[in-house]
Amino acid sequence: SFPFFTDPALLPDADNRFWGSQYRSSKTIGDYEGYITHEIVETVDSTFRTLPAAESRAVTGCSMGGDGAIHFALRYPNVFGVAVPMSAAYDFADEKAVKPALTYLTLDAGGTLPTTWPELERLARAHEGSGWIMSWYALAGGVTPNPELPELFVNPPFVFGANGPEIPIEVMEQITAADAMHEVYAYLEQPVRLQALMLMHGTSDGFVTSERVRAFDVLLTELGVEHEYLEFAESHCGFPYDPGIVFMAENLVFEEP
Repeated sequence: SFPFFTDPALLPDADNRFWGSQYRSSKTIGDYEGYITHEIVETVDSTFRTLPAAESRAVTGCSMGGDGAIHFALRYPNVFGVAVPMSAAYDFADEKAVKPALTYLTLDAGGTLPTTWPELERLARAHEGSGWIMSWYALAGGVTPNPELPELFVNPPFVFGANGPEIPIEVMEQITAADAMHEVYAYLEQPVRLQALMLMHGTSDGFVTSERVRAFDVLLTELGVEHEYLEFAESHCGFPYDPGIVFMAENLVFEEP
């Protein structure tokens, strides 16, 4: 019913060699954040007959798109008044997100980590766990870029220690500071509030556990952030998106005051 979710030509292109950017502004991989929140918004408002105000804009996405949606919602409530993140991670430090990446690195990296694009691309395709590995490089590219470190130009999200691969403490601190569990506190310190927020998640998600999402749901409740939480007995991004579209339609302003 909603072709803009499945037709790439109708969606913002945020892809790159890291398979994504978590929609951040980075010195080395680009200003995806500005592209979405400013360039696209301004282009849409100047091209189409829109109501150019936050209360008439919504942001949504699934998986990394869900991470982007909650990031934009918390950081730019003056741009997007309604948000529906789906299958988002919320907590980047969760052990069940870290452990699979380290496990696949142990299997595939052979005691060395990639420093060139061919090496990273080989590792990314070496095993079915490549998505776990590349998600961390995407995070590193988005939040801990390093222009002085060719050729990947990011602070490595992994190192090999005495007991195998691990995430450096300083890199983990930078990455976790950018997750929704932390960004919500900055959101509460600014004066603008979202009109409506709904989290959507599948309980059979193989990438993001229900416990992880429920913990964010609890945190929002404890902090007094109004929201709704909708679960499905489905997989990662495998549930129907229609309830999210309906939620946005019910909470957006479609008429001038």
